Amino acid sequence: MIILVVFSIIYGALEWELLQRAKSTGPKVILGHFSLYHFYMLILFLLVAAPDIHLIPLMILIEDLSYRLAKGEWVQKGDWLEWKLGGFYLAGMYLPVTYILMAILSIMGIYAEQWIL
Repeated sequence: MIILVVFSIIYGALEWELLQRAKSTGPKVILGHFSLYHFYMLILFLLVAAPDIHLIPLMILIEDLSYRLAKGEWVQKGDWLEWKLGGFYLAGMYLPVTYILMAILSIMGIYAEQWIL
């Protein structure tokens, strides 16, 4: 699990560096919201996480938090990350619903691993 966390942190920081040069991940061709870049990222995460596939939501959450730290700014209302789910303010910080869903799925994945094994 440590390797997956470290991989996600490095990937998020690397993504920020790459987007400084490219300025975009490309046209949004998947569900009108995701680009092919996101599809490739998911495939890479699946390959890295196999056999711990249940940890993908945790990896995605950590990757995005790492990206935000590298960028130096937190999620804002109306940000891409919200998609159509929105968010709310908690202790003065905007918290997108997608973060909450990823956290819940991550906890479920970690507990599922304990129940299965």
